[in-house]
Amino acid sequence: MGVDQEQGLFSGYFRAGRENLRAKLEECRDLTEVEDTVRLYWDSMQHEFTSNVTDGRARELGFELFVVAKSAISCMLSVSQAEVLFKAAPPERVQEHRFDWKQYVGAGATLLLSAYLLMEGMWAPMGVGLFATGWQVAMLRKVSVRRRDVPALPEAQGVPRADVDELMRRLERLAMSMDSAYGHMLGESAKPALPESIEWSPEQLEAVQMLWEALRQDDGRYALKTLPQLIMALEQQGMKLVEYSEDTAKYFERLPGVEDGYTIRPALMLGERLVARGQVTQKMQ
Repeated sequence: MGVDQEQGLFSGYFRAGRENLRAKLEECRDLTEVEDTVRLYWDSMQHEFTSNVTDGRARELGFELFVVAKSAISCMLSVSQAEVLFKAAPPERVQEHRFDWKQYVGAGATLLLSAYLLMEGMWAPMGVGLFATGWQVAMLRKVSVRRRDVPALPEAQGVPRADVDELMRRLERLAMSMDSAYGHMLGESAKPALPESIEWSPEQLEAVQMLWEALRQDDGRYALKTLPQLIMALEQQGMKLVEYSEDTAKYFERLPGVEDGYTIRPALMLGERLVARGQVTQKMQ
């Protein structure tokens, strides 16, 4: 999987094999196969990235990006069409009745005999005749019932299909977003970290504070010529001179004075860590 150096790293990996990916996506039978195919392709991109990038920090950042990208794949599947499959159903078996009058001749004769016996007042033989007539009719109907096969309608099933064109566009945008995030993350990691300590003695730090104090009070003009260089040297090492405010009050010692909240000496901060506590006035009651 060759990569064009003029394009982004991850988008280069994607474009190098996108035609092969498109062909595989068009062969997928459902969305589950589509998702599995995309994940396998992203796995191959990650393998290519790991093989080509040797810097430990860069590989770690790339791994984090691949984890995020793979988690987003399920949300990117686009469906715009569905294929309808027809499946033949087994025939249904129904019952039907056939009437053949010839089979009912005997039952009719028995019924006529029963009517004659009724007119003659012969109740017992008449009852037997009616029973025999009913029994013959029931048996004849049971024999005439048969099963008939009726063809059933085919079963239709809709199978969603992925919109391959839209999915490819979304995946390419995802790769380009990975390029942008990767460049930003590398830029952030390349920033120099603040030192844990500064090579200045407490006396030197106090001298800087005293110079700032003299500058504020417009005293010692000749000595103050070195103050900008000292402050610049401190700032280059990550040091900040912080004046008093409500947010920075915890970094200051309070001294009695005629004005409340006047910064006598600034607090010295290295990043978010206090190096030297400042001094501020507190109005006497």
